[in-house]
Amino acid sequence: MRPLKSIINPTKLLLLISFLGTICQYLFNVFMARHLSADQYGNFSLGLGCFNIVAAGCIFGTDGSSRRYLHSLTSSGQNIFIQWTLHVLLKASIVLIIALLPISLSLYWMHSGGLQSFNNYHIAIGMLTAAPLFATFTLILNFLNISKKPFASHVFNSIVQYGMLLLFSFCSAYFFMQNLDNASLIIIFTGSYLCLCVLAGVYFYYASGSINLFKLLAHKIKIHKQERIWNTFAKKSLLNGLGYNLLWLMDILIIEIIARNEDLVGFFSACTVITAFYWIITKNFLCTLKPTISNAFETKERQAQLQESYNKKFKTALLLISTLSIILIFYHQTMLLAFGKAYVKATSTLLILSANCIVCFLFYAARLFLMYTGYETKVLNIYLVKIVILILTCSVFTYYFSIEGTALADLFISSIFGTYMYYCFKKAYRFKLFVIF
Repeated sequence: MRPLKSIINPTKLLLLISFLGTICQYLFNVFMARHLSADQYGNFSLGLGCFNIVAAGCIFGTDGSSRRYLHSLTSSGQNIFIQWTLHVLLKASIVLIIALLPISLSLYWMHSGGLQSFNNYHIAIGMLTAAPLFATFTLILNFLNISKKPFASHVFNSIVQYGMLLLFSFCSAYFFMQNLDNASLIIIFTGSYLCLCVLAGVYFYYASGSINLFKLLAHKIKIHKQERIWNTFAKKSLLNGLGYNLLWLMDILIIEIIARNEDLVGFFSACTVITAFYWIITKNFLCTLKPTISNAFETKERQAQLQESYNKKFKTALLLISTLSIILIFYHQTMLLAFGKAYVKATSTLLILSANCIVCFLFYAARLFLMYTGYETKVLNIYLVKIVILILTCSVFTYYFSIEGTALADLFISSIFGTYMYYCFKKAYRFKLFVIF
């Protein structure tokens, strides 16, 4: 029997996996919102945002380096690059795990010794107890990527991860404790990521026969003439990844600090879960083009080929975005009602955030192409300025217009910086990002 990825186009398969994973994520969040109050769910979402920061720290920008440099190297150069990536991943993850482990153990010790219950902590702090396991799980997934198993890594990172969290949450709520609290959430996350580490580790052990990663790790790392370039790009890619995650986390923190109503944090978080369907299209529609972008502008022939491929993918993604927008316009209240009756109050916020996602989709290619063609420093500087201005704008808008103001600030800032990113790209290259201009 032919493998699925040889029957289905890789981009479509990746989108399918991401879509199923986002459905699992949506169901998991709906389940949690149904079993937590709005303020508890908001705190829980803040904890998930901290987990995304941990994931970005584990990857340390090596995902971006792999997509940009790996395909252009010779066979021996690829082995050196893979060996370099493994060492970077391992060092970053070990440092992160060592930093998180004392916090995790001390929280468990204080809870078991009766000094301080998990329920007395903010859930974002309590969830740090599961962070070392999450970091280990992320490391294994990165090893799967290096072992040329990107689809398996994607399945684990989306469908299996949220499916496992949903399973543990369901069992905890219906068989052990009816009312979920901080302590039960910590147990759910610790148990889920322990099982995920075991499952992913076993799969990695049996599936990584194509590249002997342990042998590459054991050998002394060889020096490559481009290693300094790899390191520089990885660091900048890491900062860009952290900046992207901080932009979302900043919204939640500003609502928590300025609005002083943790129910609103829960409402806003529910909206971001729904709009995640936009992001799976935005992040994945150019995935197969990423390895070719870095050298596509060297000749007119390559640029013409890239333009042709890009136009097809952009039209398909635009059709999917339009279809999703139509569904959201008609069924946005139904999707919010799934979280609970109180969440319908966030209807206007959801529609504004959806408009923001459309704007981000339209200007995504400009940022990506700049990032992969030597302008990563410019992109990073833009992100840093964007974070500063977002904090100021978002704080003012949230103070006067509540979470609708937060969403409006996001839309306003995304439009301005997206347009500027588009201007920078058009200044550097003659390439049509919107098919006709």
